[in-house]
Amino acid sequence: MSKIKKKFTIIALLLIIADQITKYFAITFYRELGFYSYSLIDDYLRLTFAKNFGAAFSLSFFKNSTTNNYFFIFVTSIAILVIIKILIKTEKKLEIVSYFLIISGAIGNLIDRINNGFVIDFIDCDFPDIIMERWPVFNFADSYICIAICILIIQSIKVAKNEEKHNSD
Repeated sequence: MSKIKKKFTIIALLLIIADQITKYFAITFYRELGFYSYSLIDDYLRLTFAKNFGAAFSLSFFKNSTTNNYFFIFVTSIAILVIIKILIKTEKKLEIVSYFLIISGAIGNLIDRINNGFVIDFIDCDFPDIIMERWPVFNFADSYICIAICILIIQSIKVAKNEEKHNSD
C-alpha cells in the first residue's frame, strides 16, 4: 500500500468516527431533550432528528423497512468492496481522496443500518429554493459521499477537456 493510501486510511477511520460521534449526539439530543428539531441559525440551519430507512433523500425501494434495510446493507457492502478494488488500482491523488471519502461515508451509514435498522440524519439546511423547497435532512457521511462525487465529476471534466485539447493538436 502506498504512503498516501496509508495516510488516507487513517483519515477515513477518523471521518467514520466523526460521523458516528455526531450521530450519537444527534440521537442523544433527541432522546434526552425530547427535541425533534432545534433551530441553530433561524430557519436556515436546524438540527432535526430523522430516521432514514431509504437511500439518499429517503428514497425507498420496498414498502417494508426491514426488507429495505437488508437490501441497502447488501448493496452498500458490495459497493464498498468494488470501490476498494478500484482504489487499490488507482494512483491519482484526487481519485484516492474521493474513493476514501465514499468508503468513509458508506461505512458510516452502514454502521447505522446494522446497529439501528435505519440511518440517522440530523443536518437540516434551507438552501435557496432552486431545486426543492427545503433540502432533505442529511448527515456527515452523506456529505463525504457528495463531496467525493463532486471531486470525481470535476476531475472527469478536466480530463475530458485535456484529452479533447490533446486530440485537436
